[in-house]
Amino acid sequence: MDNPYPDLILGFTGTGSVDQAAVLAPGQSLPLTLRVFTQNVTQTQYTINLTLDSQGVTDSMPLTLIIQPPTLNVRYEVIGTDPDTLITQARLINEGETLTNFNFDLYEAESGLPANVAVEPDLHHVFFPAGDSIEFEIIPLQLYDGTTAAAEEGFVFTAGNGQMTGGGSLNGVASGGSLTGTFTQTHSGIATNQCDPNSQVYVFENGIPTEIIAAAGWFCTNKPDISLLMTLSRRLPLDANILSATFSTVFQPNAGALPHTSQISLDGNYLTTINIYPGMPPTISIPIELLLAQTHILEINTDADQYQNQAHFTVNTGNTLTVQVDNSICMVCATSMAEAQ
Repeated sequence: MDNPYPDLILGFTGTGSVDQAAVLAPGQSLPLTLRVFTQNVTQTQYTINLTLDSQGVTDSMPLTLIIQPPTLNVRYEVIGTDPDTLITQARLINEGETLTNFNFDLYEAESGLPANVAVEPDLHHVFFPAGDSIEFEIIPLQLYDGTTAAAEEGFVFTAGNGQMTGGGSLNGVASGGSLTGTFTQTHSGIATNQCDPNSQVYVFENGIPTEIIAAAGWFCTNKPDISLLMTLSRRLPLDANILSATFSTVFQPNAGALPHTSQISLDGNYLTTINIYPGMPPTISIPIELLLAQTHILEINTDADQYQNQAHFTVNTGNTLTVQVDNSICMVCATSMAEAQ
């Protein structure tokens, strides 16, 4: 199979694959299984060549794959907003088709710049079945007094499946552009970073907090190179020291999954090699000198030589970076220092 597309993973499995030659008698028809993974596709049509090879005699034919994008219909709900920290508990409900590469991002409504908030867990490359819901927090990383003009006047979100995106409003301000899919909401004027008019911001420093960065994305280890974006909180003061750091992940083997090993690296620095199946990998300790930056790329790499075309490997999800520091910043809205404390 001649596949020039790095975003399209496909191959024959079982009889007729490169690992298991098929015996085809004269006049015989033989069904073959072609598996196609389209989670990361960037276009709606692909053309590849299939080649039959038997004792030096070859024949080929073109194959055109047409990708049918799912209908995007996600509803946004507010569960509640803490009046002191302005942390919003939110929920997304998939009222459309199953999405295998769902992404959710927040932007300032006026400038279009990424919003100065953290979404926990991070919602990129999420498996989002039809009818399911996802609960998460929107955490403002900067608060403003109730009377300041510096506050953002609202946030808009974009969400989509891979390259397909849609937009919606978190405060009644519509986002523009050509959208694929629909969004509805049950609340407006939410996800604010501004205290009420009678309050102001008070800043406190906490001792020895634990920072947990969770990513809700899922990947199949049939994808040889998995990259996870991990961003440390901007609530850490400049003089904060990292005391310890660990990375944990979950591998969910499907029936008939093949044993294999994968390497774990951080920003290109090798950490360890783990046995994916049938055992669960241990929590991995990360040297603190590797965490000097705010944003890091954690990679899970599987050697392609281990691949066989008999079954899937496993699904990787529940990736969590846990960092313990000696100090962090906590901001609250209050009418007085006594109330803030």
